[in-house]
Amino acid sequence: MSVDTPLVLSDRGLHTLTADPRPLLAAVAPGSRLVGVGPGGVLVGAVLAALSRRDFAFYRRQRKGHGTRQHIEGRHGGGQWTVVHCGATDPDLLRAAGMDVVAEIRVTREEGTGAAGFILPEPECAPAEPVSLADSVELLTGSEFVRSSGERVDHYFETLAAAHTYDVAALFADTLGGRPDLVAGVMWGGCYLAAVAATRRGAQLTLVDPDGLDPAAALGPGIGSVAFLDDLVNSGTDFRRCERLAAHTGARATFHALYSPHARADVDRHPVAIGHRLVRS
Repeated sequence: MSVDTPLVLSDRGLHTLTADPRPLLAAVAPGSRLVGVGPGGVLVGAVLAALSRRDFAFYRRQRKGHGTRQHIEGRHGGGQWTVVHCGATDPDLLRAAGMDVVAEIRVTREEGTGAAGFILPEPECAPAEPVSLADSVELLTGSEFVRSSGERVDHYFETLAAAHTYDVAALFADTLGGRPDLVAGVMWGGCYLAAVAATRRGAQLTLVDPDGLDPAAALGPGIGSVAFLDDLVNSGTDFRRCERLAAHTGARATFHALYSPHARADVDRHPVAIGHRLVRS
């Protein structure tokens, strides 16, 4: 299925949902899960997965040294998949990675400024079921890891799989409190968390690329409050960039992370603060 009406507006590191994606639900293959490709495909795919209460995954290219690594993030495993993309990636690449792609949704993304975001209608939904978030975090050691701040460390907490599971994302969304005008997912770990939160709370939705964020970028018109979501906060670099974005816009901001590991000295005891909330106003 191909959709010519632009659903996503990209502006200097911000990717905003600008039209109603719900008609696309009919194109999702029955029993399949969703995988997004590229910012536009991830944004729309995450919303479709959230609306239909499915787990989500995304495909990305990551520069490694002098080469490029292509990989799929999220709880992907087996089963059948519906891929959502903007034409930048051949679904055969996903098939080559072992994914059984049975349906394809191609959406349109455009560049521009000033467009108002689409307000997702607040559904009637029961409170999220309890789930053990701590069981979903994985401590990685035995190698050198580079944080977004550039700091090199000997450990890392892997949270992407948990952050792309509907049960976890719904429980996290229900702990946020308040009713922000905009929910912003920090790419990439916060994308699906933000989509689920926006669909459960009836808010506008934007994805933020901290590495590509232009200092002149601003949130859409009429945004008085924004909740920034990410799967993991280590040094807080990405949230500080988002804080400057909110301040430039004049919006009240709160910052929420699914996981916040404690100091390195405590790592052996696997301490994890679940639903850690950092507040700025």
